[in-house]
Amino acid sequence: MRESFEGVIEISQRLALRSIKKHAKGNPIVALIELIINSNDSYNCIGVDHPGKIEIEYEKDAFNVNFTVRDKAEGMPISLIKQAFTKFGSLTSGIKDGKKVGGYFGTGAKAALAVMENGKIYSFHNGEFVEYYIWIDEKANKIKWRYHAPIKATEKLRKEHKIGENGTVAYFTSTPPGNPRFNRVYESLANHYRLRKIIMNHRRKIELRDINNPKKKLPLAYKNPEGDEIRRDSFIIEYTGYEDFNVDVVINRANRPISQAGEDRQGGLLIIDEYDNPLDISLFKYDNEPLAAHFFGEAKIDNFVKLLRKEEAVLDQERKGLIRDNPFCACLISELENRLEKEIEKERKRKDEESAEQEDKEETERYKKAFSLFNEIAEKEILEVKRLEEELDDNAKPPENGLLISPSKADITTGKSYSFRLQINPQKINNYELINIEISNPNITLNTKPYKYKKSGKIVDVKWITITPKIADIKATLKVFALDFSTSADIFVVPERDLLLGEGMVFVPESITLRPNKFRKCKLLVYVKIIPHESKINITSDNPDIKIEPLTLIVNEYQADKHIQTFEIEVWGSKDGEDAIITAEYSGLVAFLEAKVRSIEPKEEKGTKGKFFTDKYFDPSDPLQRSSYSDKTGKVHIYYRFPSLKHYLGQNLEHKKSLPAQVLIADLVAEQCFLSIANKVVEHRSVLLDPSQKYIKVQQKTFELSKKYGEQIHKFLVDQELLKEAKTENEKNLQKKLVANSDLIN
Repeated sequence: MRESFEGVIEISQRLALRSIKKHAKGNPIVALIELIINSNDSYNCIGVDHPGKIEIEYEKDAFNVNFTVRDKAEGMPISLIKQAFTKFGSLTSGIKDGKKVGGYFGTGAKAALAVMENGKIYSFHNGEFVEYYIWIDEKANKIKWRYHAPIKATEKLRKEHKIGENGTVAYFTSTPPGNPRFNRVYESLANHYRLRKIIMNHRRKIELRDINNPKKKLPLAYKNPEGDEIRRDSFIIEYTGYEDFNVDVVINRANRPISQAGEDRQGGLLIIDEYDNPLDISLFKYDNEPLAAHFFGEAKIDNFVKLLRKEEAVLDQERKGLIRDNPFCACLISELENRLEKEIEKERKRKDEESAEQEDKEETERYKKAFSLFNEIAEKEILEVKRLEEELDDNAKPPENGLLISPSKADITTGKSYSFRLQINPQKINNYELINIEISNPNITLNTKPYKYKKSGKIVDVKWITITPKIADIKATLKVFALDFSTSADIFVVPERDLLLGEGMVFVPESITLRPNKFRKCKLLVYVKIIPHESKINITSDNPDIKIEPLTLIVNEYQADKHIQTFEIEVWGSKDGEDAIITAEYSGLVAFLEAKVRSIEPKEEKGTKGKFFTDKYFDPSDPLQRSSYSDKTGKVHIYYRFPSLKHYLGQNLEHKKSLPAQVLIADLVAEQCFLSIANKVVEHRSVLLDPSQKYIKVQQKTFELSKKYGEQIHKFLVDQELLKEAKTENEKNLQKKLVANSDLIN
């Protein structure tokens, strides 16, 4: 029997037992982060340029989840285990020895393992194998440890722990209620700011594996948002007792607003030490400043570890970042805030410039009428409204329950709107009483709003309630209620049969928005009458930053319901701002899924709900096209600094009220709105056997709309008085020319 050693961990006076519980809180994500940082530190100790892989294993076991973190770095000799793992709260991570490590307080890995079940570390170092265990003795209120004397690292041990030479493997168990799903583990690790530099280091590969599903091996990935560098500079902090600290700052502006809160935020300044170890992430007093919503970047502090070696209170021991009231940190934050303030001021000026276009009342009214007409055209052209009941017979009796909606159950599809008939008993519903209308599923648009009932004098009053489903394969309840009465209908949105008959399969929904590194599920519905039993469907993404799982599906007609088999697809992406088209394909038949990765959703502007088109926007940016349409805001963007537009509108829109400018703007607005309507018409109503037909159909519909409504739109968008003056002036000039020519002839 091997000799064993056991004892109680020494806790320094500055850190009590409750600190360890407060830091890790039994959270397996916190434990994994600390262990990953330890593994990365171990590779760095070999050499900063040393390549290294960190493996994380996830195994669901009944009610528990077993975790493994493995590296193949230097391992730990028994002397290091004695030094680092038998004391708590001292600088045991190697900082005092000049090592480039991110485990600062000598608490991370120990705290992580101690608060979890079955926390243990096995180390292989130069042919020796060491076992180390740590736990909290609740009765004694102490952290305890145990390690066994080193033994030879046999092939059997190496095979069992999957380490061929040197390396370390840590194990622990997570118990309910803190057990995360596999996808949740991936999301939390891939987005956490403390792991960001490790994940983005091309020499490191962190892989998360699902032991219960061997095919599921996902490398952690993170990419900064697309954007432009707006500031790069340096400053020096003078701090008594130390040499000067140099700080390098880079501030970027993302192309769209990004999340500015939480440890998984996309925005904020990542504060790092000289070895790229993250210390904090924040915009400090500007975290909630709307004008800083696009900002992200880094601030790198040279010689920061000197503060830690002298145990300066600059970092929170519970991993909450910089201690704000520490003199050094206060000075650092003040300098960073000054630089952020200057960029925010530039942002304010840019916003002011964008909104500098001063529209008079007459112009505003013209555009308001024009966009109202565009919305009427869109509703008329796109939405086919189907009434689910007949008009009410004159002999119909009033509903006993005051209100009655019919039908009480309905199967509907996407691509059109549906109207339910609401019967109202005027004997039971008071005049001007509020009739509330609700739909339980946000993926169905309620086109009819709550209203105040006004009696018509009839025996039964009727109101038609219209809804528009956005996606298929969902259910909802439509509820109508007044003060004392209510009625409801059950709604089922089924796949549109034409789509399934045309291509044999369809994604539900057909468009999704993802948060970075967060998984989203959607469905692929397959019609087994067209795509037969045991057929193989391949799924691909045209963007490597947006991934799908699984990549292949095998059709099984015995799992189909009414000849439709439903497959679940997982989609995720690592980079904010990326778009992709996911394609499912079988023997020439295809289905498409549009996927977008967005840190935050664009806010819906007030008054835009339910509208296709809301306004024009003169955009000062410099894209490759003259105009575009935003489906999210309903705005048509006019890029007025595009060369041909600038020629008519002026560098700063100084000529936009001239007749040529107004006509040009009207053409651009009409072009984008008609194109958008045409796209929606083709998507909703056409069954395309060949995707290449879509472009032709959209162009045909756009021309048709322009011919049908173009003149009416121009009458709104162009100042008719100005046009009349121009025509009058032109007629006068023509008359003068005719007279002059006549005089010449005579």
